[in-house]
Amino acid sequence: MKRYLLAVTALSLVSACGSGVFTEDGTDNGGGGADGGETGPTGFIAPDNIADRLDSVIYNPGNPATGDPATLEVTGLPFDDGDLSAEYTRDASLDVPGFQAFTAQAESTTPGEETRHYTVLVREQDGVLVATAGSGFAGTFFGGANFARENTYSKPRNEDLTGGVPIEDGPTVGNVLYTGTYAGVINVTTDGGPGIRRIVRTSGDVSVTADFTDNEVQEGLITGRQFEDPVLLRDNDDNPISLPAGTPLDDMRFRPTALESDGTFTGTLTDLDDNGIGSFAGAFAGERAPAVGGVIRAQGHIEALDDAAGPTIFENGAFTATR
Repeated sequence: MKRYLLAVTALSLVSACGSGVFTEDGTDNGGGGADGGETGPTGFIAPDNIADRLDSVIYNPGNPATGDPATLEVTGLPFDDGDLSAEYTRDASLDVPGFQAFTAQAESTTPGEETRHYTVLVREQDGVLVATAGSGFAGTFFGGANFARENTYSKPRNEDLTGGVPIEDGPTVGNVLYTGTYAGVINVTTDGGPGIRRIVRTSGDVSVTADFTDNEVQEGLITGRQFEDPVLLRDNDDNPISLPAGTPLDDMRFRPTALESDGTFTGTLTDLDDNGIGSFAGAFAGERAPAVGGVIRAQGHIEALDDAAGPTIFENGAFTATR
């Protein structure tokens, strides 16, 4: 079982009346930062504009071979139970490819009463943990994304490559491609069954190209994106907007940015025409960097929802990838 401390800022969201879309209220509980933290096992946090209220998570991915179940414990309002840490329930029906889903439902005092529902999507890969989470109920929505690294970092070397030819000879390689998976949540809820309104999930593939010689993240792409849940909203003329699960979404790109000496990076997220739509942050993990993980925040980026009434649609997401 592994504990990841994620002391972060608050991102509290309030619904526009009747729109089905939620907007942030600007609450700030302190914490957060943009320096990517340390290279040691204490980990680090995402920048404030991407992170959320998650104080810490205790995550066990489980082991089907031994019957060890996956578990998740979350601390930090609004994801906890009062002042105590809350145990979340594994819900494989809400898994996004590569990510495990956990949920919690607030207790109801009246049978059949709708109460706040929480969803967290988590993935651990080669020492990097990423999570994106959200809940929406009674006019308020809480959501964000964060990441932690449990081990040290060093650059890969030429002999670590199993295919292709490095751009530079010498002790460290030039360009290295990492590929993996992405999961996100948007500030819209969907019907989760009797008494449940849950967040809309998204999924996709990710690729990250890093130049370890010139210390640059040259490019990142999030492609193959789609809704994992149906979306039902209304436009400004009160006409319905109905999009089924599986509706394709626009690709997103990481604008080139510096790779810091501790393996962390932050930068601007764009569409394929290089229009800024948000930000991203992440870190390479492990001896000789076998993996990378990180998080994004995007807004005004879903063309299919451009005409939706209410506030701008935004998305918080997380990714991991390996070379």
